[in-house]
Amino acid sequence: MRYLLSSVALAAALAAGPALAEGLTASGSISLTSRYFTYGLPQTTGAAVQPSVEFGYRGFYAGIWASNTSSKLVGSNTEVDLSFGFRHDYGPISMDLGYVRYTYYGPHNNCCGEAVLSLSTSPVKGTTLGYRLSFDPKSKIANNSVSVTQAVMPKIALSASVGKVAHAQTYWKFGGSYDLTDKTSLGLAWYDTTVTKGLAVLSVTYNFNLL
Repeated sequence: MRYLLSSVALAAALAAGPALAEGLTASGSISLTSRYFTYGLPQTTGAAVQPSVEFGYRGFYAGIWASNTSSKLVGSNTEVDLSFGFRHDYGPISMDLGYVRYTYYGPHNNCCGEAVLSLSTSPVKGTTLGYRLSFDPKSKIANNSVSVTQAVMPKIALSASVGKVAHAQTYWKFGGSYDLTDKTSLGLAWYDTTVTKGLAVLSVTYNFNLL
């Protein structure tokens, strides 16, 4: 009887395998940027390398992102972010609800985390409007931002965003991107805040699929 049950379980697992794999996605990217900013504030004094990998299954996802940082600015020389959440389209609205945990190394600091809600919609072809709300339950600090992206040519898009950290800086960014290939893009943007001087940032990003 035990052998029969084991055989049935094994057969069920093998049969379900292709169905499970069909909904599984795995992708990643690696970016090289002349400066790394978070909410308008610099995290490096020079260039940053930023790899990431994300796995998804039927709307649910989990990922890891990393970057070098400046110990003079943030107290550590490496940042690693772990994220998980759920994405889904509700009619014309795309929703992403998740959580991001920020950890620093060199020295180690399990800093903090944020619950994040992102909404986006495309009212007309080529235009995307976005809203993002993040909240740190430990510090009780919220951060709101809005964005707009406009495709102006098949390979060129312009974008702008503005945000506000509660009881702190207002920040904004505007710039554009150019698709060098279907997987590689070049970006140029201006970052600025109410408490720092603005700076132009050049970046190149390569995207890839693991599955």
